[in-house]
Amino acid sequence: MPRQCAIIVNPTSGSYSVKKLQRVIATLQSHNLAPELLLTQGPDDAARFARRLCTEQEAPLIIAAGGDGTVNEVLNGLVPGKGTLAVLPLGTSNVLAMELGIASLPEAVERIIRGETRPLPVGLLAKGGVQRYFSLMAGIGLDGAVVEGVRLCEKRIIGKGAYFLAALRLLVNWESGRLHVLAKEGEFDCHSVIVCNAAKYAGKFLLARQVDLFTPRFEVICVSGGSRSGAGGRGQQFYAGAAGDPWRQGDPAGWRLLRPCAGDHQRGAGVCPADRLTVNSCKEALRMNQDQEHLKMLSIFHYVVGGLTGLFACFALIYVAVGIGVLLGPACSSHPQGGVPANAFGWLFIIIGAMFFLGGWALAIAIIVAGRFLAARKRRIYCLVVAGIACMFMPFGTILGIFTIIVLMRPSVQELFEAVPSAGAPGQ
Repeated sequence: MPRQCAIIVNPTSGSYSVKKLQRVIATLQSHNLAPELLLTQGPDDAARFARRLCTEQEAPLIIAAGGDGTVNEVLNGLVPGKGTLAVLPLGTSNVLAMELGIASLPEAVERIIRGETRPLPVGLLAKGGVQRYFSLMAGIGLDGAVVEGVRLCEKRIIGKGAYFLAALRLLVNWESGRLHVLAKEGEFDCHSVIVCNAAKYAGKFLLARQVDLFTPRFEVICVSGGSRSGAGGRGQQFYAGAAGDPWRQGDPAGWRLLRPCAGDHQRGAGVCPADRLTVNSCKEALRMNQDQEHLKMLSIFHYVVGGLTGLFACFALIYVAVGIGVLLGPACSSHPQGGVPANAFGWLFIIIGAMFFLGGWALAIAIIVAGRFLAARKRRIYCLVVAGIACMFMPFGTILGIFTIIVLMRPSVQELFEAVPSAGAPGQ
């Protein structure tokens, strides 16, 4: 009786084709295997398929057909110690296949037919109750941001070059945030962390010296320095690993290697129950400090613009003085036939001057009060309304209003206002 197996296929993988898949299925069927084809349509389908197979079958054979991302999704759907995972390299880079010594798709099929298996220790990431397994490396900071920034359309057209474009975009929109690392060696800050469960980065560049896929231990690379030029220098050091060992002359500048971390081989995962590594992002704290600084500066500018508005409003008193002068002048005693009385012009000047004076000072007081609310992080809606009104008054009011609206519309700034309760302030 043919052995049941499932092929979870990502049809958007870099080297996927229907003909390749049909040849694989035909070969498996000719060797007493009965594959079930499962096509993914979204990012969570592979894990969901694997989870269902592990629930429905006692010892499922699950074949991940795609790139490293597809394999990782299947991995995160497996029940530890229950399913058997096989790999069909149909992705762009196929790093895991290279680490396993699988040079081609036919070789991968041959290994599946032979049925040779080995236990594979994996790493575990945990944050906020969410857990994710990884088989090769886990990048936090620069490495993770580059992978996250890869666009599927670019990956389909230029393959591995999409990672280079993602790195360029990251250098343009550079963020020099810091990470706080807690390990047995102590506590320190750095810019990026790479946890290595395999020796070579991207399947080609040597990064970790004392680890391999089948040994339950990690090496942790911590990269300090958060500048663009520093990242470029580290990139040169990194690519030097293609021809040899980048650590042969000691730690490269700005790099730090933590002691290999032993995992729990019997549990089937290199989780490091004793040697845990904790990495916390300083980005949120930096963003909060930046938001508070921007609110403080806006508050000061509101005081300045409010004062200038009140000063300019005082010029309207000239119209009031002219109107009073007209009323008290000799022209008001005469009454020209068929003409407009002179005192009407006097009252017109007084009314216009008074309106500009009172309106200007009302706006000045509103801007100053908004400045106080910004400093106290209260009444966000009121501050937005005042900013919108201020935009009508060129040039200072327009500049201040636009920047105020931009800052107040940030989600992180909204959280700052929500964290400070304000009695009787609807809409905060």
